[in-house]
Amino acid sequence: MYKCGECDFQAKIKCHVISHQRLHQTNMLKCTQCSFQTKYREALKRHQILHKDAAEVRVFVCEICGYTAKRKHNLKGHMLKHKDQGVVMHKCSLCKFQTKYKEALSRHKRLIHTDDKVHQCPHCDYQAKIVSYLKKHLLQHKDPSELKLYKCSYCNIATKTISQRNSHMKIAHSPPKFQCAVCGHKTRGKNNLKNHILRNHPREQWSKSTF
Repeated sequence: MYKCGECDFQAKIKCHVISHQRLHQTNMLKCTQCSFQTKYREALKRHQILHKDAAEVRVFVCEICGYTAKRKHNLKGHMLKHKDQGVVMHKCSLCKFQTKYKEALSRHKRLIHTDDKVHQCPHCDYQAKIVSYLKKHLLQHKDPSELKLYKCSYCNIATKTISQRNSHMKIAHSPPKFQCAVCGHKTRGKNNLKNHILRNHPREQWSKSTF
């Protein structure tokens, strides 16, 4: 263990002790051009960049819009504004599909534009293009007692997959979010509300906010 010579602090790594020992320094490093002061030499160097002319400083330039920054992390923050700009899109040559990710394009082509079935079920003639589809199919061959079932928190329904359970809970047990402005009828889906209004209320009762 490395120990501090002025207090009980100790650490396994020497640089941690050196960093800690700066806390005991009484001599502060001061900027010669303003009132800024710090215990850390690197912090002073970073601060002094602010007083230099642009011609004297290494400038970080945005390749998209030409923005310049004296510090690299400032440029990184600026680049977040261009997150969706200048991105190379991978386009499908057979349809209008496009994506930022090359792997997603390959998956799209395999699913939509090919008839290849590469994953074979060992119990029947079923074939799938994607492993996850085969795994879902294999549940049909399992004995119900072997299946891990996902139970609804509100009723006795149990499903084979967690996504089916979540979908059931959303449809059957989530509180109604949409309310008819004419009669107060409540429903869980926006389309259900539209259908209710079209079926039950004459057009003259509709308002601009109805839909």
